[in-house]
Amino acid sequence: MENVRALVLAAGKGTRMGTEVHKQFLTYRGEALFLKSVRVFLSCGIPVTVVTGEEDLPEARRLLDAADFPEIREGLTRPDLAAGGALRCLSSYQGLLHIKNTGGAKTVLIHDAARPFVTAEIIRSALESVEKYGSGVSAVNSKDTVKTADPEGFVLDTPRRSSVFLIQTPQAFLFDEILASYERMLASGIDLSEITDDSSVMEQFSARHIHLSHGSYENTKITTPDDLKYLE
Repeated sequence: MENVRALVLAAGKGTRMGTEVHKQFLTYRGEALFLKSVRVFLSCGIPVTVVTGEEDLPEARRLLDAADFPEIREGLTRPDLAAGGALRCLSSYQGLLHIKNTGGAKTVLIHDAARPFVTAEIIRSALESVEKYGSGVSAVNSKDTVKTADPEGFVLDTPRRSSVFLIQTPQAFLFDEILASYERMLASGIDLSEITDDSSVMEQFSARHIHLSHGSYENTKITTPDDLKYLE
């Protein structure tokens, strides 16, 4: 697929991690965690913008400048940087604006830097889905029984496990559609802290039906200290 760009979101504070270093800058196999995802997208021939917090821009720039990227082939540029926002959804929006202002794209993949185990197969599945259905959101079936409950903890429903999916990243969208959805979201006045992923924005603020693509149970998100075992 032509005219594809990727956003790697690395603007989180990592408060649940409980480390002094923001989780995207934790060391994994000798380099910052976020660089693992960057390399996978580059290996697929996809240009990357890393979105990080304003205060982290100098460190992110230093790490990107110091990194050797053998994954970069002819015609592919080195990763660039954009400043994110106070919330994840605002970082996505700022990244989308950066793409708009630097040449645009037909398709965008949005990925959490805290998922360093993304693979080329997962990326290809998302791209095939967006090309065929207009969206491609990485997901896996829940292995566990899931229940919904009321605020007091009483069970309301037990959905069929075959219909319950755990949502991952990357999430692929037609660029103009996801940007327009974000702009409608910002104009709506809703509580932005309730927006936890990009597909939720499309679900609420566009007519697009979201299609799930193939994720992986190994596409783990590094969120808490217990997750650090996956980096060993």
